[in-house]
Amino acid sequence: MGSAFIVFWGVLFAPVAFVMGVGLSYLIPAIKSRTKRHPAAEENKPVGCLTRGAQALLFAFIIDVGVCICGVAIVAVRSNNYWEYDGCGDFWRMPLEPPYQLEMINSLDEASIGEWKSNKWHLGGVTQYVKQGNIVAGRFSNSFGEKTMSGFFLFDCKTGRLERFDEEKAFNSACADWGLPQPVTLKSVKENWGLYWDDPNRRRK
Repeated sequence: MGSAFIVFWGVLFAPVAFVMGVGLSYLIPAIKSRTKRHPAAEENKPVGCLTRGAQALLFAFIIDVGVCICGVAIVAVRSNNYWEYDGCGDFWRMPLEPPYQLEMINSLDEASIGEWKSNKWHLGGVTQYVKQGNIVAGRFSNSFGEKTMSGFFLFDCKTGRLERFDEEKAFNSACADWGLPQPVTLKSVKENWGLYWDDPNRRRK
């Protein structure tokens, strides 16, 4: 997903790179002409054996590749920070407590509880939740063909313990047993996303 994101931005930036390449194809001869004895003759003369059009394409290619390399470097640095990495392209993530995280693909309507730097996941289809300390409580809904499985859950980020509940009453009772403040107010994944990443006092390391 990260590589696709870099390619996307490389293609998106290509027109800008081309304009910059055209500008350089005129700017470099103009600068070079100032060092020559006959500047007027040199100013409109392309540099080297390439035509001005070829030079513009070459400069555009170099600029675009440079942007992509910078993008790769930025993504590589950010993707190694558990607390600060929020995803790339159509993949979003939000840290819970190491090594657990919420993972979203294509939209923020639902999430999965997975593990950092691992393909292992514990629960999918999370649509609403609240996090208190190491405990995540929420609602989930999964579809398997024509069958839909939905209910409530409690997840302990300290032990990896997961419990599912079919009834809200049993869920609320378990929340009290797990020490969650009552009543438990659940928010959507999208709401929690905004509250977390917009919080200037969130944990960063």
